[in-house]
Amino acid sequence: MISGRERAVSEILGYVIIFALVVAVIGFVTAVGMPALIDTQQSEQAASAERAFDVVGENLAAIYERGAPSRATEIDLTDTELFYGTPVTMNVTVDGNSTVTDLRPVVLRVDDDTSLVYEGGAVFRDEGDGGLVLREPPLLLDQSRIFLPVIETTAPAIEAAGGTTVLFRGESKRRSVLHAATSGDVTITVESPRYELWERYFVDQPGLTASDCTVDDSNDSVTCQATADTISVTLQEIGVEILV
Repeated sequence: MISGRERAVSEILGYVIIFALVVAVIGFVTAVGMPALIDTQQSEQAASAERAFDVVGENLAAIYERGAPSRATEIDLTDTELFYGTPVTMNVTVDGNSTVTDLRPVVLRVDDDTSLVYEGGAVFRDEGDGGLVLREPPLLLDQSRIFLPVIETTAPAIEAAGGTTVLFRGESKRRSVLHAATSGDVTITVESPRYELWERYFVDQPGLTASDCTVDDSNDSVTCQATADTISVTLQEIGVEILV
């Protein structure tokens, strides 16, 4: 027959075992579940940022494609940061006549490894060691026609915002025709940290092949050459600002 003391010891041991099991289960769930939860949150954050930048791309397209005087986009920056990147250069040469334009990228930093970048009418997902073209620039490059609108985003000052909701505004400042020809040779050079994504876009166009484009890793640039029967190169300057 079990004595009272033995019963008490047995109950204490039972409580200890149950407590140890509970702690072990909590530790297992935390170890397995928390990384999955964090991954889910990061995926949702990235998807939300991409949706916001897709709207930015659509609104700025309304300026250079449909002649809207201005457009504004509300962006939630609770877990992200919006700022202007280092200027990049687009050089377009038609039959020896060159026009060099500096473009100010708009950058939405999602996390330490991922940023969304609006640049020259395109939206890129920059992941440091790679990336994707999420929105193609508004260029037409085929065997007979070259239509090349240079989208020049400019900012009056260095601005950055994060941890709040902002209004990102773009306003048409200037539009002009840079080159117009019935036929000729065109050379396009883009000097940008995202030159490899530009090169990937260019070689996918029907008027270009991989042999038409040259990458210069030392200068972060890509140069492509094409010939067409109809050539039109235009410039649309869009002044951008971040309103907190």
